[in-house]
Amino acid sequence: MTAGGFSSKRLARVRELLERHVDSGFVPGAVAVLARHGEVHIEAVGHLAFEGAGSRTPT
Repeated sequence: MTAGGFSSKRLARVRELLERHVDSGFVPGAVAVLARHGEVHIEAVGHLAFEGAGSRTPT
């Protein structure tokens, strides 16, 4: 287990769940922020900008 209480196995599980949602097309991207015992871990996958219908580029 790493300092702060995050095990590599649990962090891998979080990433797997996020990737599953992105790969299925359910969401374009996902971010998870985990905090425990003073340690913060951020996991991000996919495209974090919405590019679907109705999106526009600022002029």
